[in-house]
Amino acid sequence: MLPAQIIGLTPGIYHITNEGVCSWYEFAAAVIDNIVACSSDEFVRKAKRPEYSSLVNTKTAPMRHWKDALDDYLSRMEKDLGIKPCFEAIK
Repeated sequence: MLPAQIIGLTPGIYHITNEGVCSWYEFAAAVIDNIVACSSDEFVRKAKRPEYSSLVNTKTAPMRHWKDALDDYLSRMEKDLGIKPCFEAIK
């Protein structure tokens, strides 16, 4: 979604997210090679978290898949800033 498109929306709360669903583990594994999965019991947090939750676009047009967006972002980081990703291909 382009900034001009966002500015034109009716004021309110928007959850804008790419298509597809992933866990925090799946997201981390897409960025870092040596991730080890753990259960929620092993990853203690002060705030109680639901067992399952995901954001869904209900007020905006669908966006590209999160893996495509992440791949593009990391490629731009490497090209523009010389920061090499620490993972193999995510696709």
